[in-house]
Amino acid sequence: MKQIDDWEKQSIGNIQQRAKELRQQLILLATDHRNELSQRLQQLSEQSNDA
Repeated sequence: MKQIDDWEKQSIGNIQQRAKELRQQLILLATDHRNELSQRLQQLSEQSNDA
């Protein structure tokens, strides 16, 4: 029984760690995309002001 309990705890820990890593990656990707979109909108705004 102890081996099963240990396996369960280890598995849960691994899943939680992976979920944390994926959340961090998602936040970074979303931030990068938001910044890129903001830059593109700024460029379009500047182009429309120049026209």
